[in-house]
Amino acid sequence: MTAGNYLAGSLAVAAVVASLAWGAWRLRAALFPDWVGPPARLAEVTIGLAALILPAQLLGSFGAFERFPLLFVYVGLGVGMGLVGARTGRSRPTAVVPAPPPSLPREPRAEVVVAVAATAVVAAQWASHTTVALSRGITQPDSLWYHASFAGRFVQTARITGWSETGLEDLATPLHGAIPLNGSLVHGLAILPFGYDVLSPLLNFAWAALAVFAAWCLGRRFGVGALCVLGAVVVLGLPTLAGTQPGQAANDVVTAALFLTAIALLFEGDLAPVPTGLAAVAAGLALGTKLSVAVALGVITIGIVFLALRKRRWTTAVSWCGALGVSGGFWTLRNWVVTGNPTPWTDINLGPWTLDATIHSNPNLVGYLNEWVTWDRFILPGLSTAYTRAWPVLLALTLGGALLAVVRPTRPIERFAGAGILLTIVYHPFIPNMGDLGGGVFVFTLRYLTPLLMLGFALLAFEVAGARRAWRRGVLIAGLGLVVVDVVARHDERIAAWPTDHLLPGVIVGAGMLTVALAWQQPHTRRWVTGAVAVAVALVAVGWAGGWFVQDRYLEHRYANAGLPLDGANAVFRDVHDEQVVVFGTEELYPMFGLDVSNRVAKETAPTGSTDADLCASWRRILNDGGYDYIVMGHELWTDRGPAEVWIQSDAAVTQVLRDRDAVVYRVTGPLDPDGCA
Repeated sequence: MTAGNYLAGSLAVAAVVASLAWGAWRLRAALFPDWVGPPARLAEVTIGLAALILPAQLLGSFGAFERFPLLFVYVGLGVGMGLVGARTGRSRPTAVVPAPPPSLPREPRAEVVVAVAATAVVAAQWASHTTVALSRGITQPDSLWYHASFAGRFVQTARITGWSETGLEDLATPLHGAIPLNGSLVHGLAILPFGYDVLSPLLNFAWAALAVFAAWCLGRRFGVGALCVLGAVVVLGLPTLAGTQPGQAANDVVTAALFLTAIALLFEGDLAPVPTGLAAVAAGLALGTKLSVAVALGVITIGIVFLALRKRRWTTAVSWCGALGVSGGFWTLRNWVVTGNPTPWTDINLGPWTLDATIHSNPNLVGYLNEWVTWDRFILPGLSTAYTRAWPVLLALTLGGALLAVVRPTRPIERFAGAGILLTIVYHPFIPNMGDLGGGVFVFTLRYLTPLLMLGFALLAFEVAGARRAWRRGVLIAGLGLVVVDVVARHDERIAAWPTDHLLPGVIVGAGMLTVALAWQQPHTRRWVTGAVAVAVALVAVGWAGGWFVQDRYLEHRYANAGLPLDGANAVFRDVHDEQVVVFGTEELYPMFGLDVSNRVAKETAPTGSTDADLCASWRRILNDGGYDYIVMGHELWTDRGPAEVWIQSDAAVTQVLRDRDAVVYRVTGPLDPDGCA
């Protein structure tokens, strides 16, 4: 990356962030003038995220997912929100004085200390994992398969809709292309300013910070903010999260952060129409990221409509349903337009209205639950691998909180939140494809429950808020014990639980969080605020200057030697740009997009033929039709290995670029000869 590109990209990011932040602040002040402190900041973040994601969905539908159209829209939208908010604020009667903020229950110091310490330790672990990604590239298998690859394809095509226009079917299964893709959309947005994915490894750390902040906002009003933070940190520290999210393009932490934000805003708003609508926006963004929250949001929606109509608050019910549909319905609407079915992996039968599934999905897990071998080989070991050996305690706390919320809720909406968690657990084995390998994929799906585990712990905190001190202390000790088990647990992903050669950045981040927490305990005088702003500005300046060296090192080492099965083949494409690449024998496609994410990477489906000569000729015609410049043939046994190598290497238009134990890379210099197969 040149210095000019870095400066231009930095200015674009600063312009977008500044305009949307200012607009969100002024609009929130107009909509909720009596909100102050953390809830106000959470509302502003939600407005800003909606202003970031929803216009990108719209522009991407019309082939305008590009740097300058999005830049102009974002700056204009931020300024527009700010002007509308300012005008609305000036038109408000001056006699109306915002109510003073409610006095908050004082939280025990021990809970605050434990929550801060646990957050610092888990943040240090996440920071070390993020640093590993910044030193070699994204390495999580699903990220390389479709999360990051879809983001790259969005950037290449400037579109996010349409099967053929985006070419998502060239990268993964039709099911992957039909699921909500807000996570990949955001990573695509992160690529645009610089033309490189230097921001992608940082995104999930920011989402984790939002999840912790939302947990604090959720509990502080009831005097259990620290316990809610502790619960969120327990879940973030689980191997299934800490091993797959930091530094990667996986979207479970994104869903959890947005879902918890929605619940916090919902509780803060007390079913008032406008706050409830904003909570629905956050919920819709979560639903547009991953369907793992669909069942819970369905139950909560029923609860909100029921409670609103019982109190004759029609506008609240309309506000929630309307905002949820607008912010969360984009991807299902896309499916409906493209395939004729909003959920094309399942049949829809509503009386006379029937829509057939257009995407094949494998069996779910339910059919295997009556076999002990499934429990012995996959389910019980999977729980230990994903949730540590303390998984019975974790599930007892989180599901216990959900059950208590149903049985004896303090607030009516809690009953529906708890019911949503429990019904999601019941539905989990019915998820399509979970029956693959007789339940072997079960361990990989346990991170889908991340948002519900966080909410379950928060509901438990609500229940013990007014209980005897012993109960509250027991939850605190159990949460602390789970964090300890988390941080010493082994990770089965490609990054060690504590990568020894990247611990220093994690230690610095953890120490920084402790310092901020201690400073926050001081009285917020004018001098304190001025000093905090000065320090923040200095950190931004230092971060911007240091970012040049970080991105330079990142691009120098990105997929040069990342410890991936196809490292040799991946390294070839560091210096390849704007070429057509077809890949067989691996699902980890993203490294072959190249440093500037410009290579058009695809997979091809095997043709039919009665003889080797027929198959050879068919393959050569397919490769000619694709106009491919490179052919990659990996040797991973569990994937489609494509044509026989002899059919490719025997053609005069093909030159071997690389051959090692794991892959072969060919350069195509002209049309292949189908007649030469005879």
